[in-house]
Amino acid sequence: IEQALGGFLGEGTAASKVWIEDGLVKRTSGGGLRLLINGEVEIDRTTFSGHAPWGILVRGSGKLVLRDVAIKENGWQGIFLGNCSLEAIDTRIQDNGGADPEYPLSGLSAVGGRGQKIELWDSIIEGNAQHGLNLSGWEGVLELHRSEISGNKTSGLWAVGLERVIFECLRVTRNLGAGATIEKTPVEIWATFFADNIG
Repeated sequence: IEQALGGFLGEGTAASKVWIEDGLVKRTSGGGLRLLINGEVEIDRTTFSGHAPWGILVRGSGKLVLRDVAIKENGWQGIFLGNCSLEAIDTRIQDNGGADPEYPLSGLSAVGGRGQKIELWDSIIEGNAQHGLNLSGWEGVLELHRSEISGNKTSGLWAVGLERVIFECLRVTRNLGAGATIEKTPVEIWATFFADNIG
């Protein structure tokens, strides 16, 4: 799907499931994936790139599952979650948020989420115009496993008031702000490497 108003737009019920695999969705004016979900959305081996706003925007009480997905060079956030859970495996969130240099945005942003979870496994969050992850409005759990957060133009992670944060086998390097700024949140850090963060 290329140069359209949007890639995938719509709404899913609690009983419905959306499954996308082996796709390329690029350069739309309305975003690559914009859904209200109360069930599960699963995306495998797909790229979302060059969209004017978000690469992926999902809202609702459901779950977004990404496997071997690239979200890159989108004008606004690479991923924006409105209350949904996220499980991302072997996912790359790179070079997003640069549409307006005066108001840069993050690779992944999320709001709401009480009782929900964001999990990243074997993933890369790199080179985004603001934070790698901006979770200042997220109230759920964040788990980062065997992943890398590097080269983001502000902090690698900005988080306030989460239920819990877990870092396990993480590399947090070369971010222009702090590697991670976390407030009012219990944090567990296991076998994690911080280096060369300017802040």
